[in-house]
Amino acid sequence: MTEFKQADLCEIKTSPLEKVSKTEKGHGRIETRCAAVTHDVDWLFVVGKHKERCKFPSIRTIGSITTKTETRYYISSRTLSAEELLNITRQEWAVEAMHWQLDVIFGEDITTLHDRNTQIVMNILRKAVLNVLRLYRDKYEPRQSMVNITRKCLHDTDALLDVLARFAD
Repeated sequence: MTEFKQADLCEIKTSPLEKVSKTEKGHGRIETRCAAVTHDVDWLFVVGKHKERCKFPSIRTIGSITTKTETRYYISSRTLSAEELLNITRQEWAVEAMHWQLDVIFGEDITTLHDRNTQIVMNILRKAVLNVLRLYRDKYEPRQSMVNITRKCLHDTDALLDVLARFAD
């Protein structure tokens, strides 16, 4: 049986865990993330002394990702390598960050639009604007936050025209 404990799973050398570490730089900091996975999940399928079947028989992988400040645990119905777990969780956080920006910058969660087609069109437009602003920020003002650039465009027509003109380049 494989146990997950609060210890740094990447440092355990005798474990049947597959482990990988990745160091990345972003947002002004360097972070090392360590993924550990196991496919030894058979012990999950026997519950109690009567050997009842687990209610989730499709579990294939149990894993964790550890950083300097936290450990997150994952259960998957796919057989994932430690590298795949790192990549998939990173992609998931990118999606979550986009939704957070849509809510903070555009107030998407509090929209009062009732027509489904209008909601879809507005969602597409917000994402397009977010991408234009992100491209502008990355190329011309990398130290500015998306919120600050958006505010500047909302309050200053010249700033908005500058963003749009540079996007056309």
